[in-house]
Amino acid sequence: WCLYQLANLALTLDIKVLAEGALIALRRIPKPWPDAIEGAEQYLLARFVQGPETEDRVLDAWLRALDAAIERNVETIAAGCLCHLARIERLRGRFDRAERWAQELLDLAEDRQLAIQKVIGFVELALICDARGDRVQARESWFKALSLARRLRLHDLLFEIHAERWRLAVRRGDERAARAELASARRELRFLDAAPSGYRDVARVIEREARARDRRGRARRSPRTSRPV
Repeated sequence: WCLYQLANLALTLDIKVLAEGALIALRRIPKPWPDAIEGAEQYLLARFVQGPETEDRVLDAWLRALDAAIERNVETIAAGCLCHLARIERLRGRFDRAERWAQELLDLAEDRQLAIQKVIGFVELALICDARGDRVQARESWFKALSLARRLRLHDLLFEIHAERWRLAVRRGDERAARAELASARRELRFLDAAPSGYRDVARVIEREARARDRRGRARRSPRTSRPV
């Protein structure tokens, strides 16, 4: 279990050499493994697949991971697979399929009381609805995601929600909404050691704006030099 967690964390941190080493060490352990590890092995392998998420081989890898997680009854891994499948289909523009995967994720999270996965499901559903132009359903899903994440004080997910909403506002050219979402993301980032993986672009924008504010503040505080008469 420790080797699985090490490989998973290394992948999240994008330390591929460490992740590969942990996976090799894990696969040298003779089977049978505990069900939780058997169900998670294909999940790890899917995370190793390189290339655009829209490629068939990436989709196939996540389908195999989902089947393994369901067979071994590892709900949290199954939920992660469903999220990836919804994202892949959304990026492909196949919104009906994406919504079905997202709804399966929400149903699983509701049935098994997986609160974090439920937040993730609402976020993915909001992104799907926004991508296909259903702004009313998107707002409802964003509201549910934000409400649950705030109640549970999930600052990493709150940061991701505001970061995603900032990206959407930037793409729409809505500067006012973009400023509001960036300010909210900045508040949540204070509770974290670093921005979640995949959102370093947002963290860089926050850092750049913070430096600009500091420069403006120093300029206001610095004494003005009087012109010679």
